[in-house]
Amino acid sequence: MKLAKPLIVRNVVFKNRIMFPPLTTGYEEKDGSAGEQSLAFYTRLAKGGTAYIVLGTSYRSQHFPQPQSYFLLSRFLDLSA
Repeated sequence: MKLAKPLIVRNVVFKNRIMFPPLTTGYEEKDGSAGEQSLAFYTRLAKGGTAYIVLGTSYRSQHFPQPQSYFLLSRFLDLSA
């Protein structure tokens, strides 16, 4: 089954072909930012095996002054546990 096989896109290797599409979860903070509940939700997806997660909402902040088209949780979280 190809779904479980790695996918290579340019120089990025995804461990499988499971992708979570952009949508609004309802877990966003009132100002549109991703709070603890959003972080916990996306962490569960990543630890559960989802290789590529696209956030449905985003905003500008001091950490991301330019709008981002994608967000890789592995840059900010230790998902090895």
